[in-house]
Amino acid sequence: MAEQLGQYQKANKFQVKLEQLHNKKAMRSKHRGRVLMNIGNRLNYLQQTKNCIAPDFQHGPILEKEWEAILQGQLPLSGEQAAYLAEQWNLPVDYLVDYDATDIAIHRELQRIQHELLTNDDKAKQRLVQLGGTYAIPSIMQETIFKLLQAVNYYKINQPKDAEEIEEGYLSFMLPGFNVLKEIGVFQKALFYYYGFKYYYEGEKEESFSYFERILEKTQDTEEVISLMQNLSLIAKDSKEYDCAINYMNRLETFSSEHGSNRGLAIAWNYLGVLYLLKKNYPTAIQYFEKMKTLELNPLMQSRMYHNLGVLYGEKQYYHEAIKMFSKSKKVKESNQMTEDLFLSYHALARNYFLTGQPAEAKHYLTFAQQTAANEDERSLAKMAEAEMIKASYPKAAIDLYVQAVNYYEKVQFIGELDDLYPTLIRLFEQVGDPAMALEFRQRYQSLHVDKDESKHA
Repeated sequence: MAEQLGQYQKANKFQVKLEQLHNKKAMRSKHRGRVLMNIGNRLNYLQQTKNCIAPDFQHGPILEKEWEAILQGQLPLSGEQAAYLAEQWNLPVDYLVDYDATDIAIHRELQRIQHELLTNDDKAKQRLVQLGGTYAIPSIMQETIFKLLQAVNYYKINQPKDAEEIEEGYLSFMLPGFNVLKEIGVFQKALFYYYGFKYYYEGEKEESFSYFERILEKTQDTEEVISLMQNLSLIAKDSKEYDCAINYMNRLETFSSEHGSNRGLAIAWNYLGVLYLLKKNYPTAIQYFEKMKTLELNPLMQSRMYHNLGVLYGEKQYYHEAIKMFSKSKKVKESNQMTEDLFLSYHALARNYFLTGQPAEAKHYLTFAQQTAANEDERSLAKMAEAEMIKASYPKAAIDLYVQAVNYYEKVQFIGELDDLYPTLIRLFEQVGDPAMALEFRQRYQSLHVDKDESKHA
């Protein structure tokens, strides 16, 4: 329980810091009933993170009491004061003068970045780099939106430390509170999108879910709706709420049909096939993947369709049909230089050729799988496939491979794989006459299930 509390506190550290800053110093000025970010936020940020020293109150144009009021957001900077600070701190004067301005070109660029983070990550990354020069965005509002989108990108590419640097070094100073800026849709969408990915990364699926739902309410863009529905379904799938995920994909299917979106239909049918596969409703899953053949698919989606059909035929023990589908998926990948996904095709073909009693072909594709394995997860899958093939003839060698895989899956806490591996090792240790090791893995297996039961009740 103490460990869980520690994880909860860590996950909410940034939120607590924001609350503290909000209560202590985030005084807000109002204009036409709307809460505005103020220059005090930026000046506090510059002093705390950029080592900008306080002005000379004896000889400069800023009195000490004026400075305190400016830092609290109670006074604006005059042009003379901004020019003085810009010179003292070696900043572009526009950065301290135009902090309330809205640059329409930057506004449009931020809209493009936000849209592309939902629909085309590579283009979004390019735009983030192009717009990300130091002090390149004078507007506090626009700079904050940009930093939120930067953090989203870091979470999406699994670089949480870079996102945390933005949170601690910038957002903790610049976000003026929680119930703010209700009139500014661009800011709200960026903020909700940021929290959606932040909470998803931290495993807070319910919180993540609610923020993506709120963005969905605010967008009318077809491509954004498709990507948001996809995100929502993914969150539900990861939480094993398959019926909820299916509901989102049914909604996406209807939406895509009404808006003539080939991409939306391909995503909906692919996810529905996967979800019904997870529910072990194989006939329905096959129907959705077969429906995808009526669409004009890009190579990635086409390869996934064939691969998933292969998985389904394998589950039904139609191994020859599975091999045909995996071979088609492999061909699409090879002809389109999709090298990152080739491991899965080679691995699947190796296993299915083995299951059909064709050891030479199985060994051929296992070799390819071992050569293309790009990370520890793929190398562990290849080791398990090899162990499966040799355990009848060389049980001790198979044990060594399985134990290597167990060591990895225990490190990353991949419970699903451990649930299958422990019983396999128990049987093999009993087979080779090593009751002590069989007992050790039986205890690990029992501990695994005790931990799972406790987590359900926690």
